[in-house]
Amino acid sequence: MPSEKDVEVTRKIIKAYEEARARGLGATSLEGRMIDEAAYKMATKTLRMYAVITKSQSLKI
Repeated sequence: MPSEKDVEVTRKIIKAYEEARARGLGATSLEGRMIDEAAYKMATKTLRMYAVITKSQSLKI
């Protein structure tokens, strides 16, 4: 399961890339790392996985 820090970084990646795309850019940088479509897709996949895991854990008795 992704850690809280992983989720925080993932959200920053998604935000940075979406802001770059809104400005017509295909990539950007965040904290010295290049953020492109591949990094964005990986980040969204990680966030979806985190959502599924936390939801399933909340359903356990």
